[in-house]
Amino acid sequence: MNLFTTLNKTVSVPFIIVSSDDLKINFLGDETKKIFIPENDNELKLSDILNYEPSLENVILENINPGQIFYLTTHKPVKIRNKYQIDENSLFLSFSLINPQEHQLERVKKDGIFKQILLKLSTEFISMPIDNVDNSIDNALKILGEFSNVDRCYVFKFSENLKFQSNIYEWCREGVEPFIDQLQNLPVMKFKYNATYLLAGTPVIVHNVLELPDEAAAEKEEFLAEGIKSIIQLPLVYQNKPIGFIGYDCCTDYRVWTDDYLYSLKIVGDIITGALIREKAEKKLKISEERYRGFFEESGLSIFHTTLQGEMIRFNKSLFNLSGFEKKEDFLADFTTEKRYKNPADRELLLAELEKKGSVNGFETILLKKGGVEFPARINASLIEDGGETFIEGFVEDVTERREFENALTVAKETAEKNDQLKSNFLAQVSHEIRTPINAILSFSQLLAEELKGKVSPDLEYSFSIMDSAGKRIIRTIDLILDMSQIQTGTFELISKKFDVVDHVIKKLYEEYSYFADEKNLEFKMSVPSDKNEIEADIYTVEQILSNLVHNAIKYTDDGGVEIKADRIDKNYVIEVVDSGIGISEEFIPNLFNKFTQESEGYTRKYEGNGLGLALVKKYCDMNNIKIEVQSEKNTGSVFKLVFG
Repeated sequence: MNLFTTLNKTVSVPFIIVSSDDLKINFLGDETKKIFIPENDNELKLSDILNYEPSLENVILENINPGQIFYLTTHKPVKIRNKYQIDENSLFLSFSLINPQEHQLERVKKDGIFKQILLKLSTEFISMPIDNVDNSIDNALKILGEFSNVDRCYVFKFSENLKFQSNIYEWCREGVEPFIDQLQNLPVMKFKYNATYLLAGTPVIVHNVLELPDEAAAEKEEFLAEGIKSIIQLPLVYQNKPIGFIGYDCCTDYRVWTDDYLYSLKIVGDIITGALIREKAEKKLKISEERYRGFFEESGLSIFHTTLQGEMIRFNKSLFNLSGFEKKEDFLADFTTEKRYKNPADRELLLAELEKKGSVNGFETILLKKGGVEFPARINASLIEDGGETFIEGFVEDVTERREFENALTVAKETAEKNDQLKSNFLAQVSHEIRTPINAILSFSQLLAEELKGKVSPDLEYSFSIMDSAGKRIIRTIDLILDMSQIQTGTFELISKKFDVVDHVIKKLYEEYSYFADEKNLEFKMSVPSDKNEIEADIYTVEQILSNLVHNAIKYTDDGGVEIKADRIDKNYVIEVVDSGIGISEEFIPNLFNKFTQESEGYTRKYEGNGLGLALVKKYCDMNNIKIEVQSEKNTGSVFKLVFG
C-alpha cells in the first residue's frame, strides 16, 4: 500500500495529488470522485477539474493557497483547505465544497460594494468641473486599485497618430514604487506584443510575466524592471478608435486574472474615457471661444449681433469706431433703426431677404453716424439660432472710398475709350491723307520707269524698283492702320458668304508672293485639294489673314521654303502656312498677337515691320469664328494653323 492509498483511507475530505511539473493529477481521493467523476484518472490535469478563463495552463501552483475559491468544471465552488508538499514532485491539496447559498451571498456582497463604488464615481464625474478632471481620475484609480487588491492602477494615453504612449495617471499601493515619470512618450511599437492586442481593442492578460513568449521580450524586460509579476491592460476606446488603456499591476504576488477583474476595469475605464473625451472637447471649445473672441474684438470688420427687432446685443471695437461715438454707453443709448438708417424701410428689406434666404451678401444702404452724418454702407448678415431664439449676425462695411474709387475708375475708363476713339479717328484720317499722295507718287514712278527703260543707266533703273518697293511698304502699313482703326471704331463691315477659298484666295496669293519668294531663292509650294474647298466667311478678312501669314513666312525665312497647305479634316476646313524660318521663342508666343509687339531678337533688330499684322490676323479670326493655332521652335520654323468652324 503506497502513501496515496494510505491518505485516501485516513483523509475524509476531498483531496488530489498534483504533479508539480506538468499539473497532472497523480491521485484522486474517493471523496473527490463523488464531486468529479473522471473518465480516466491517468490522463487528468488540474485544468480538467478547475474551470478558469483563460486556460489553466498558466496557473502556478505556488499561487494556490488555503482559503482560495475555485470553480470545478461541474460549476461547483470549492475552497482550498490544506496544501502540503509531499515530495519534490507531488503537491497535496484538500478542499471542501462551498455552500451555494453562502457563496452567492459573498458574490452579492462584493457586487453591492462595487455598485456603490460605481454610483459614487458616476455621480462625481457627472458633476465634475472640467478643471477637476485630474483629481477625480486619481481618486477613481485609488478606489479601483484598493477594491481589486492590486499594487498599481494606471491610465496610459495614445498620441493622435497612435505612435506614442504616455502614463498620464497612476495610483500605487503604499510601499510600491511609482513609474509615471519614466513612462512618457514611449514609442507604441517598442512594445509590439502589447500593441498588437491593445490597438485591436483586445485586453492584454499576463498571469506570470516570466512565462511571456519570446516575441514579448521587450515587454518582459520592462515589466521585470518595474517589479511586475502579473499584469492586465484593457484598451480605452472612443468611436471605434483606441485612445489609450487602463491597467492593473501585481508586484507582491502572482495573480490569476478572472472575469471579475476585467469587468471592474471595463466599467471604470469607460467612465474615465468619457471624462478624457469631455476634457478634450471642452478645452478645444475654450480655445475656439478665445480665438473667436480675439477675432471678434480685434477684427477690422465692423461686426454686430442684434435681435430681429433691431436691439443691439453685441458689437466690436470697429463698429463702435465707425459709429463716431466716444462712449459705448452713448452708442447703445442712441442705437435705433430710425437713427442708424437714413431710410428705415431699408432694414425691412434686409429682414425680408434674410427670412427668404437665411443670409444676405452685399446689401447696400445709407447709414448714419453720430450727428446724422451719412455714409454708403454694405452689409453682410445671416440669421442664427441661439437658445431657441433667432438673431441677426453680420458686419458693416463703409464703402465711401470704394465708391469714390469706382467712380474715378468709371471716369478713367470713359476717358480712355474716348481717347482711343479719337486716336483711331486721327489715324484713319492721317492714313488716308498719306495714302493719296503715295499712290500718285507710285503711279508716276512706274510711268517714268517704263518711259526711261533702256535709256538710262542700270543704277538709275534699279532706283525705280527701290521706290516701288518702299512705296508698297508704306501702302501696306497704311492698309493695316486703316483696318485696325475701322475695327476699333466699330465701322468695319463684315460680309459673310460661301466661296471657294482656293480659287478666290490661296491661288491668287500664291501667284502674288511667288516673285517675293524667288527673290530670296526660297522654295514656295501650294498643296491644296482639287475640290470641296468651300467655306463660309468674309472673303476680304480671310484674304488679309492669309496674306499676312504668307508675307511673314517668306519675310522671316532665309533658307528652305514656305508652303500653303489646305484640306478638309472631319467637319472642319484647315489651312496651314508652314515655313523653315527663324521661328518664335516659347516665351514670346503668348504675346504674339498683341498690337505693336515684335520679338526683339528677330523682328525688331533685323526685320522691318510695325507689329500690327498678327494683331489684325487675330481680330479677323475672332470675327470669322476661325481658330488660330501656332507651333514654333526657335531657328527651326513655324506653323500657323487656321481651323474654320
